[in-house]
Amino acid sequence: ERHKKKTGEVLFVGRLESRKGVSVLAEAMPLVLKKCPDASFRFIGSDGTDPQGRSWRQILKESVLPADRSRIAFEQIPRSELPDRYREASLCVLPSIWENFPYVLLEAMACGTPIVATRTGGMIELVEERVSGLLCPPEDPTALAGAICEILGDPARGEDLGKNGRRRVEEIFSVERVVPKMLEIYQSILAEERSS
Repeated sequence: ERHKKKTGEVLFVGRLESRKGVSVLAEAMPLVLKKCPDASFRFIGSDGTDPQGRSWRQILKESVLPADRSRIAFEQIPRSELPDRYREASLCVLPSIWENFPYVLLEAMACGTPIVATRTGGMIELVEERVSGLLCPPEDPTALAGAICEILGDPARGEDLGKNGRRRVEEIFSVERVVPKMLEIYQSILAEERSS
């Protein structure tokens, strides 16, 4: 296969900010790195600051032991390279405190990458619990670390979750499914406008 999985790589895609649960991930990372010796974390997206104005990248680095800092990578890449990164990762994590409809999850699922996300907002509708991904309570670093380690510890299970996620995107969120529904909605709105 062209996109060889980076065994143990946990991928986060998005701006580093409080709403995205970055502080929770900072607390979960040492637990994961201790329990899963092959685990590593890759963050793709721009840096942000915590409420005190500190860089999230710095906070994330400092959340783990100095010996483990080489297992954390940060980068910004063109959007065109994202599908390859999703396919290479062992899982995609989105520990948001609240999210509406995160495209990151759909993108990862479309690439067959298993998901670990929080049971909040639109993520409940996107991810079928324990079928296309694992959901845990928001702001719970222990549960987050447990879900990440569950997938990292069972690659075959991760592969099944990834396949189920891809199938879900194809069945519910593909262009072929969504565009006709949107057109139907717009046409009904136009018909109502004309009749009033």
